[in-house]
Amino acid sequence: MRYESCDLPQSCELNYTEARLLWRYWRTEMRSLSPEQESSLMIQTPKGWQWVLGIEHSQEMLFIKTDDNELMLHNKDRVVWLSPVVEQPETQIFGYKPLAEKPRQAVAESLQILGKVIQMRSGKLYIQTSQGEIVVEGTDLSFYLESGQQR
Repeated sequence: MRYESCDLPQSCELNYTEARLLWRYWRTEMRSLSPEQESSLMIQTPKGWQWVLGIEHSQEMLFIKTDDNELMLHNKDRVVWLSPVVEQPETQIFGYKPLAEKPRQAVAESLQILGKVIQMRSGKLYIQTSQGEIVVEGTDLSFYLESGQQR
C-alpha cells in the first residue's frame, strides 16, 4: 500500500473502508436529505477529491458517479472518502440543577438519582445502563467520590 498525503476540506472526516460501507452510508444519507439538498460525500480519485453525485449497486459492483467520472468498484475494494463531521451529543445521566439556588438539596437529589444507577451489593458494583446492568467485581477494587472518600 502506498502512502500519499492530501489536504482535507474543513469539517470533513476521512474514511478508508470497503466500498460496500460507502454504499451503506450513501443510502442512509440520501434517505435523510430533502429533495433540494445535495450529497456531502466526496471520494478520492486520481484527479483529486470529487463530489459523489450518485451510486448504483449491481450484484457485487458499485458504480460511483462523480463530477466528471464514473468509478466501477467491487464491494470489497478499499476506497478513501470524506463525510461531514457529525457533532456527537453529550450524554447526561441525570438532570442539572444550578448549585447557586440550594446546593445541599441539589447534591442530595443528585445522589438519590445516582443511587438508583450505581449500587454496591455482595461486594460487587452494579451500574444500570440503557443496555442492561454492568457488574464490576474483583479484589482490591476501590472507587471514590470527588470529595476524596474511598470505599
